[in-house]
Amino acid sequence: MRWPLVPLSDVAEVSGGSTPRSSEDRYWDGSIPWVTPTDLPMPGTEIADVYDTKDNITEQGLSSISAPLLRPGAVLFSSRASIGKVGIARVPLATNQGFVNFSPRQLVDSKFLANCLQHFTPQIASLASSTTFREVSRGSIRKFKIPLPPLSEQRRIVEILDQADALRRLRAEADAKAQRILPALFLKMFGEGAANSSRWPSQKISQLAEQRRGSIRTGPFGSQLRHAEFISEGVPVLGIDNVVTNRFRWARVRCLPLERYDEFKQFRVLPGDVLITIMGTTGRVCVAPSDLPECMSTKHLCVITFDRSKIDPLYAWASILHDPFVRQQVRTSGHGAIMEGWNMGIVSSLRLRRPPIEQQREFADLVLRLEKQRTHQENVDETLDELFSSLAHRAFSGELTAKWREAHWEQLRAEMAEQAKLLNLSVPEAAKAHG
Repeated sequence: MRWPLVPLSDVAEVSGGSTPRSSEDRYWDGSIPWVTPTDLPMPGTEIADVYDTKDNITEQGLSSISAPLLRPGAVLFSSRASIGKVGIARVPLATNQGFVNFSPRQLVDSKFLANCLQHFTPQIASLASSTTFREVSRGSIRKFKIPLPPLSEQRRIVEILDQADALRRLRAEADAKAQRILPALFLKMFGEGAANSSRWPSQKISQLAEQRRGSIRTGPFGSQLRHAEFISEGVPVLGIDNVVTNRFRWARVRCLPLERYDEFKQFRVLPGDVLITIMGTTGRVCVAPSDLPECMSTKHLCVITFDRSKIDPLYAWASILHDPFVRQQVRTSGHGAIMEGWNMGIVSSLRLRRPPIEQQREFADLVLRLEKQRTHQENVDETLDELFSSLAHRAFSGELTAKWREAHWEQLRAEMAEQAKLLNLSVPEAAKAHG
């Protein structure tokens, strides 16, 4: 069976958003929720039920802009920057200009429409203008066609997808709790309340690194090695993209020819080295894994080889991220902005506290156990995401509800006839659409 493919403008009233003048106090701090893309979760993660927002506007603020007050049930879709954030209004609200909004007509269920938009986000995003600031125009979205089953079948699809999504939400909650364990563990073992913490000495990173030339280093400058010289095989070259969410990750392949490696050996990265990003998004930190092959770094990283008789690399990594003593130094160095202003001089002069090395190693062992568990959780998350994506594909192709459709055919046939009237389809056209 084939469902009719219908332009979004046929199933919903399509509108945009706008922003009242920020200089007019009488437009702000009112009772009308005003949604911006930052109020919604990232694309593909979940469909938000929107009850409240960070900012509210007044009736005067709403009257000053060319955007409607959206009624409950309206579907919000971010159409610029992070294209594909989806929410459903659960109270009357307005949005800024970063959205294309849909007020569903009686042809479509709000949650079905929201799921449909989420599923087809890659295709919608491909309509974006090819400028630096990517945006899908309202006109393009209005013309985008979606499959439209009868309402009862839409609601059955939503019910199945909701059940599957509930499992993903439970996993996300478990992941969030797991991410809070390590900072709490660090503070318990090394925070101000830890036994004898007031007696621990502190030393600069330059004093804690191996006392040899090059123990704190970066990569070659652009004049020595250009990106155009990288190839797909050879000695891997590490950069910012390998230090993601403060954990080491293999990223895109970027290699140095083997025959050129000898001239760059001073930039080698060793297993257990601590890597800190000092260009781009600065202040990300990770530890090179124990099974790291022969590698070198780019100029975007500060690489530290610590003296392991003084400090454990995993303890140093956690200190830089979670120790208030270190964070205060970063704030001062960055002129009040956390994680800004990193450079080789600042990194070298940061002072780390030195608890007994046995205590550091005990912490490091716990980190490795947590990391093993976290990797397992990520594999489960990836599997759940793949299953949900497969389920959504089957849902919007008609395969998922095929047996249910057969069992409810008499009810669906009546709904299809009503749907055809609302879509202004003739009886032969409706029959053709539904196969």
